[in-house]
Amino acid sequence: LVGVGEAAYGSIAGAMISDLYPPKERTMAFAIYAVAGPLGGAVGYGLGAVLASVWGWRAAFMVVGTPGVLVAIAVLNLQDPPRGANDMNDGSMQPISSEEDGRSAMAVQSGMLFDFMRILTNPHWLVATCSLVAVCFAIGGMADWVASFLQRYDGASMASAGIMVGAVTAVAGISGNILGAKVANLLDQRVRSASFLAPALFSIPAAFMGMLAINVTGSQAVGYAFLFVTQICLWTHASPLQNISLSVIPPDLRSRSAGLQIFFTHILGDVISPPIIGEISDRTGSLQAGMQIAWVMMLVAGGWWFFGYSCLPPLQTRVDAEDMHGHAKGAAAQSKATFLSVLCEEEADSSDIETSCDSAGSSTHAASDDNTLAALSPSSSL
Repeated sequence: LVGVGEAAYGSIAGAMISDLYPPKERTMAFAIYAVAGPLGGAVGYGLGAVLASVWGWRAAFMVVGTPGVLVAIAVLNLQDPPRGANDMNDGSMQPISSEEDGRSAMAVQSGMLFDFMRILTNPHWLVATCSLVAVCFAIGGMADWVASFLQRYDGASMASAGIMVGAVTAVAGISGNILGAKVANLLDQRVRSASFLAPALFSIPAAFMGMLAINVTGSQAVGYAFLFVTQICLWTHASPLQNISLSVIPPDLRSRSAGLQIFFTHILGDVISPPIIGEISDRTGSLQAGMQIAWVMMLVAGGWWFFGYSCLPPLQTRVDAEDMHGHAKGAAAQSKATFLSVLCEEEADSSDIETSCDSAGSSTHAASDDNTLAALSPSSSL
């Protein structure tokens, strides 16, 4: 049931954010959304460890599950934004100088099979998905085994390991998400495909610090410090990759593409990594040997990001998009959907529209008065 709920919101939330925010604001919007993952996971991780050690695992499940029920009730009052309200043309972020390759005939056909083909033949989406598989593999494996690792190799207790890992994940996850969004936005003004380049730059230090966290043992403080820096660098991928994954897909396919991506990243990532690490640990007699695969997969993810930046057709920079679609800004400003307008069911620019209508009405009345005066003047009879 937890998986069903996560799959439902995970495939819809990103598409809603894309509809609520224009492309230049999406990276930061996705960063704020992505903060919920490490923050909620860290709070649940730490709180669950304490409650489980005192009252047992059943009490932990009851306490950490209650906030989800309350939020689900609150979401019932949230209005669905218009699809593609903040996008230009078909809503997808197109590569520079992209050429027609015969897929346009496929695009006009309907049906689930054709929709899947449109998604799976998008190279930017494929590279982003492959990199996320590697990231989820690393994160899932470490999340399941890091507490046991700290107990065996650094002398931490179950409660202290849970609390510290939760605190480290919360702070590092928030910091990494914000850092990744800021760097991607900064690079986006100068470099095309900046959302690939930003996490790629942090992948090498993430893997290096992860290797140190696993191989330098005996001190809890040192272990937590290495783990903290590893997670900061690793979480920089979240908002840039989600921005790419949704922005290169037309609005009518975004929820479906998000569902596909969630399926692949989990079934090939964090679903299989914990048992693989456990199997290596059992065969070698060393959990440390099994954990080595985590930092290796961080390097694999970085390789995908460097490949996407250097080998795929470059995506538009923010300046490119604004130059190409500048002529449509006036029309889009009147119908742009914002979070506030959707939530309150009001148009964000209603006051501007009323003002322009008033001005138009005043101009009409003035023109009418001028015509009346002209008709009554003596010269008009001539």
